[in-house]
Amino acid sequence: MIARYIFDYKYPTLNEYINKCRTHWSSGAKMKEESDYATVMLLKLQKAKPIEEYPVDLVVKWHCKDKRKDVDNIHSSIKFILDGMQKAGIIQGDGRKYISQIYQQIVDDGKEYTEVYAYKKGEVSINERTDIQRNP
Repeated sequence: MIARYIFDYKYPTLNEYINKCRTHWSSGAKMKEESDYATVMLLKLQKAKPIEEYPVDLVVKWHCKDKRKDVDNIHSSIKFILDGMQKAGIIQGDGRKYISQIYQQIVDDGKEYTEVYAYKKGEVSINERTDIQRNP
């Protein structure tokens, strides 16, 4: 594993973002800006260091307090995290030159936060049981 980042922040879902954008374009922009800012600040608090070797595979664990959000709405929030990581200088970019795969998992544990793990490309895969696993 190259790095681990924890985001103790409730990122907006895709539906929440779309609804903001429908009210007024600046409302959606403000929501995006707030999420980017929260990500940058949380990374600064963690004293996160930039990723040096690319490409990387990311494993994202979305910890959810309940099952009321749709899976696709939860997963879409990775956009906010990656953009914030780029603004903070943790990743050079979020294109496939830098991030080869993103594996996402939802953990229903009554909490609301997100973990992002960065691995060297090919160090993570999905086995036959569709579990995310680290390759030896």
